[in-house]
Amino acid sequence: MSQAKDFKEPRYLVQTVDRAIEVLKLLATECSSGEMGLTEMSKRLNLGKSTVHRILETLMLHRFAEQCSETGKYRLGWGIFEIGNRVPESRDIRRYFRPVLWRLCEEFGETSNVAIRDGKAAVIIDKADPNSRLRANPQVGEREPLHATALGKALIADMSPEEIKQLFGDNELEKLTPNTITTVPQLVEEIKNVRQRGYTVDSEELQL
Repeated sequence: MSQAKDFKEPRYLVQTVDRAIEVLKLLATECSSGEMGLTEMSKRLNLGKSTVHRILETLMLHRFAEQCSETGKYRLGWGIFEIGNRVPESRDIRRYFRPVLWRLCEEFGETSNVAIRDGKAAVIIDKADPNSRLRANPQVGEREPLHATALGKALIADMSPEEIKQLFGDNELEKLTPNTITTVPQLVEEIKNVRQRGYTVDSEELQL
């Protein structure tokens, strides 16, 4: 499967589309209860309530968002779920990895994940759960940082030091636990060790 090009800042940004996506991202990532009121969304996005309301009305037209009849608050709609699930299908990749995914899950009794690289994140596109009460619980569609997960490190294991430096730049990497790799030189050294070992490890780098 071919890798998508890393995204570059566009010369001309369509502001309305950009704001609509910010609304969707807010509902998807910052809303712990699954719903959010118009006033809170307006404050979080630093946009006028009328602007946010018009965006929500348009998103609801396409079922990308919906309003709860009991609370009057907003949440993601099923329309965006339907479109999101078309991404792996459109690349015809599940038929390649699903037999291996389930074989690993059954053999080791652990959750198995498949992810693709999207910028500096690993996006989980499928998983297999064992018949066990104790299991890892990442969700399909979840984004995990490349530098703090075994899955993420595997996705950049074939990159040269120069490519890794270009991807992450000169900024310090986000520290999620005391064990997280926080500099690009450390990550470059870790990937060098990964290639020598032949496998990747997450030693409580994402969460304790």
